[in-house]
Formats: sequence, C-alpha cells, structure tokens
Amino acid sequence: MKYALRGSMVILLSTVLAGCGGAARGAPSEAGRTDRITREQIGDTAYSDLYEMILALRSTWLRTRGVDTFGARPTEIQVYRDDVRLGGISTLRTIHPMEIDYVRYFDGVQASSRWGFDHGSGVIYIASRRD
Repeated sequence: MKYALRGSMVILLSTVLAGCGGAARGAPSEAGRTDRITREQIGDTAYSDLYEMILALRSTWLRTRGVDTFGARPTEIQVYRDDVRLGGISTLRTIHPMEIDYVRYFDGVQASSRWGFDHGSGVIYIASRRD
C-alpha cells in the first residue's frame, strides 16, 4: 500500500509538471502591453485629440519625472511622429486619434539611449496610419 501510494504521487506530480512546462514563452501579447496603444484599442474613438486619449488610457505617460542629472529642471516629455520630433506634449492636441496606427511610450532610459540625453523624461512615439 505504501509503495502504491508513492507510485501514484510520482505519476500525479509528473503529470502536473509536464502540463506546466509546456506553456509557450514568447513576446507578451499586444493586449497586455502598457507601453503601447494600438489601432485596435483606439477603435472608433470619441476623443478629439491624442492628448485626451492618452490622458484617459495611459495618464502616467504624461507625467514628468523629477530633474535630470545634467540640469536643475526636468526635461519635457518629447513627442515624435514617424521619427520626426514635434516638441512637447502640447503637440498631442494637434493630432486626431484616427490618423495614427499606434502610440508607444519610451521611458527616460530607453528614450535617452535612442534619441539622446535631452530625452530624460521620456518620449511618446506616434506611428501614422498608412491606409
């Protein structure tokens, strides 16, 4: 009886571990990403501009984070559209959500390594809709 119980436990444990080990690992799904707003998430939006949309969906993207190491004041979050620097977050008010494919947020570290040290507060990157 003792050996039969032990054998059953081994089989049960093997089955559980085999089921857990088979899970696919890869890139997170678009739905679970907090650094991106996709065309599907925008849908037929009622927002009049990107600033309103981002404020409603990802308000943390619009917050300036402390002072830069190199200056006494914080840098402004920069906005890029299709690799062209537009300026600060006020430029988001000039873009309608239906004009874009996706919006992505780069934190200060990512933005500084990609665009330079004057991007320490981050970048909101806009990809225009192509259709």
